[in-house]
Amino acid sequence: MENINKFLKAAQDYGVPHDQLFRTVDLFERKNIPEVTAGIINLARVACNNPDYKGTQLEKWVFANN
Repeated sequence: MENINKFLKAAQDYGVPHDQLFRTVDLFERKNIPEVTAGIINLARVACNNPDYKGTQLEKWVFANN
């Protein structure tokens, strides 16, 4: 649980709003995996908007097969 808390704190420090992340217990107890997935995607969106980020853009990857 401590590592999950550290991940969530780092994501918030990076710029992901608290309400766009999952709760520690969601991942630790594997109770709300869709919420965990959404939180990770929100972190990816923030990373893609960072001017220093040079990797694949999330929107191009997520929506490429639709």
